[in-house]
Amino acid sequence: MKGRHQGVVITGRQHAQKSIFRHAPPASLEFCTIGDRLLKIPGHAAGEDLSTGRIAMAHKFPEYEPFFHKGLRIEIGIPQADGDVFRDWAIVREYRDDTILVQLSRDYLPMNVRVNVSTILDANVWINQEVYTCTCIVTERQSDRVLRIRLFGLLTLKERRHFFRLEANFRFRFTEPDKRIREEVETEWKKRSQLESMKFGGYDEIVIAARHAEFHASRQELVWHESLDNPAVLSGGGIGFKLEKRLAPETLLHMELHLPLSPPRVVHAVAEVVYTLEPRRQVESGEAAYRTGMHFILMEERDRDHIFRYISMLQLIRLRAISENRPFKYPYEGSPAAKRDVDGKTILRRALYTVIFLILLFFIGRFLIDYRDKGNPNEIKAIYERAIKQYRKER
Repeated sequence: MKGRHQGVVITGRQHAQKSIFRHAPPASLEFCTIGDRLLKIPGHAAGEDLSTGRIAMAHKFPEYEPFFHKGLRIEIGIPQADGDVFRDWAIVREYRDDTILVQLSRDYLPMNVRVNVSTILDANVWINQEVYTCTCIVTERQSDRVLRIRLFGLLTLKERRHFFRLEANFRFRFTEPDKRIREEVETEWKKRSQLESMKFGGYDEIVIAARHAEFHASRQELVWHESLDNPAVLSGGGIGFKLEKRLAPETLLHMELHLPLSPPRVVHAVAEVVYTLEPRRQVESGEAAYRTGMHFILMEERDRDHIFRYISMLQLIRLRAISENRPFKYPYEGSPAAKRDVDGKTILRRALYTVIFLILLFFIGRFLIDYRDKGNPNEIKAIYERAIKQYRKER
């Protein structure tokens, strides 16, 4: 008997078995088919079709072969009960046809994340700097970290950027990982944000100084790191930059973003580490540089608007520079790229223009002086002609 659930045809012995995608598979369920594809639930005879008794033939899957291989690093999206998706990195340990065996990066998943046989996941791979996704189903759970997954459907381009992002050079600070509980981290972030908002809220400087002193006396001392020359990829949802050490996922950092707006703004946020990529090159000091991605879990909406303003401003300036075929310049004097090197040709050209202007100015001045001293030579001729006309009239 066959039942339909969200476009997926389930083949089994009972019509009630269509709930396979929400719960663990019943003992009587042996296969589920997606379109004309037969997906076997482990524990039954390989390749047997329950409806016909025929043996399913082996298939080749050229749509997956160029993109999946042993050792590939992919991202697995696990749906949660609240509708959100939990994402984790995984390594492909085995690949054959449309089946991959993956090992998750975490030893244990969070308490609210569940992965069972028949759980629908999405696998994401990077192709030419683009993210492609493919739907898949868990067919075997060997351990908490090792899953056997069967792919179905084509790889499609997936745009997961909730906010526009842009690489920029600006000053920002971040702390060492804060190992306190989240409630304490949130309390400190609120105090920092309130102190910053008081600067633009019309409060007296004495009141602001007193609040600062009270806050610094009661807070836990944090170790801050300045990042002046480190370019960062910034968006309204997070930030990414290079670090000299690896940070574990879910690590919390306090951040201060000094945005060169008018007037300048300081954004206080708490960022959570999402991923840390393996270093591809060495920095000058010889230490590895880890590209680390974070998303902002605590941030005022007005501060997010400031980030949007800053990103939009930079993007408009860069688009104008591209359209006018001229170098990109930051809009404020204090920006890192505000001072540009002037080459020798530019200096020589400016000096030549200045000399020509001074020469023209000199000759114009001489002409005006001579004109004032000698007068207009045509003026004598005009006086003579007027005298002749008057003499003729009198006669």
